[in-house]
Amino acid sequence: MNRNIFLAVFLAILASMLVGCGGGGGGSSNPVGTNLVDSSNQTDSSFVRACISPVVKRKFSFAKHNSVICQRFRDSIRAAAARIRLELLSDSNNEDINLVISSMKVKNTSGQTFTFNEEANVQLNGNSLSALLAQKDLPAGKYNYIEFKVNSASIIENGEEYGVHIPFDKLRCTGNFELKDGYETTLTILFSHKLIINAQAHYNRALEIQYFFARTAYLTAKAAYEARPSATLKFAMDLAKAAMDNAKNAMSNKYTLVPTIKLGCKLTPIVEQQITEGDITGKVTNLVDGTPLSNISISIESMRQTVLTDANGNFTFNNLPAGTYNIVAVNDDYLNASCSIDVGAGQVSDVTLQMNPAIIKSTVGETGWFSEYYPLADINGVFAETGLETPVRIDFVSMAFTKAEIKFNAKRHNNGSSVFYAYLSSDQQVSADGQIGNWWAGNTCNRGIKLGDEFLATSDDGYTYTVDITEQLKANPSNIYYLAAENVDIFDIKISDIQITIYYK
Repeated sequence: MNRNIFLAVFLAILASMLVGCGGGGGGSSNPVGTNLVDSSNQTDSSFVRACISPVVKRKFSFAKHNSVICQRFRDSIRAAAARIRLELLSDSNNEDINLVISSMKVKNTSGQTFTFNEEANVQLNGNSLSALLAQKDLPAGKYNYIEFKVNSASIIENGEEYGVHIPFDKLRCTGNFELKDGYETTLTILFSHKLIINAQAHYNRALEIQYFFARTAYLTAKAAYEARPSATLKFAMDLAKAAMDNAKNAMSNKYTLVPTIKLGCKLTPIVEQQITEGDITGKVTNLVDGTPLSNISISIESMRQTVLTDANGNFTFNNLPAGTYNIVAVNDDYLNASCSIDVGAGQVSDVTLQMNPAIIKSTVGETGWFSEYYPLADINGVFAETGLETPVRIDFVSMAFTKAEIKFNAKRHNNGSSVFYAYLSSDQQVSADGQIGNWWAGNTCNRGIKLGDEFLATSDDGYTYTVDITEQLKANPSNIYYLAAENVDIFDIKISDIQITIYYK
């Protein structure tokens, strides 16, 4: 289709929509988009135009319940600082490699380095387990790097000991692990290494050349330093000396170690005594207003244990074997709530669980006496309106939602009957000419959703009306609604005890 033709059609449709919805009196715009009244004749109760807006599918994140879980150590147990323990293993049973490690560096993800200078002999074969630098305290946090400084390495072969060359005299290991206060982090470092036999003639010749150049550099730097000492020359001299020593030591090595390192990690609670059990303590509150809920049945799905919350909403399960548990909270007046809780040895898991009421009621409203002409009215006007607020935005898309209804009572000042109309909206409909308290009256109104054709109001105790508004509220989600009444008669009427009720399963 030609672009100009398409634009013209679109503008024509848009203009027709604006004309169709633009009439219907002053005051606030119609929030629901149905059944507008013609303000030019307020006594005419007939509808002069219907402007239907498409229903927009809305979804809200109003949850049925919410939970917060925190872990802490029992009061009788002192939580220690985070510790690290390393276990070095080898997957080889055929080689007996000995490492002399002089220090270890550990780096966290923020770049901080922690160095431990402690010499240890590590045997790398599948029949031994070496614990290195056990139970060192480190700040809690996340780490990703470990480095070992190797002073020397050797292998026993046919009763003879041979040197093993370690490139750069360091073993490096990268991988993510975490340290937590009150826990010992055990890192299992598995060496899947290879030993490469050095080609002696070529290898030693190459090392001899390296040694020669390193020695020449060392002597040159040393002579210059003795003639004119400086920090730069001292550094060059030390660097050349280290290269010379490394080349000299390497010439006696038969093998070169090529390590492949795999890292495993587990957290173990640090406790002063052997404890295998923990506790759950909790509090149950109303999701709407946060008040504690008593007499809520709390059970553990995997065990036949049930307790009731006390007057403050608290409950406790003691001496549970360490593990993961699913607790369920049940009460006829609230929707079931559940959560999964990890229980650690010697720890207390604190949980705050919120429950959604199965029935939610709005505030109660009333209009007082009103009519357009009758002199006994509190406020003269064709229309009267009041607001109704729910404590939460209703979750209409939840599977637990069943229905919504509005209930109100209508009275007439004099004996006889009167006709009035009631309208529900998610925004104010009446342009107030007068107001008393939380209700107001006026002669200009944008009608919302009509709740019925005719209502009869008697002069004694009035008549109570109950109207199902499930679909109306689902199409117009909000947490505040307005009920407007239109008095068709000249005698005063009063709408009271107005309340919206939301029902869940």
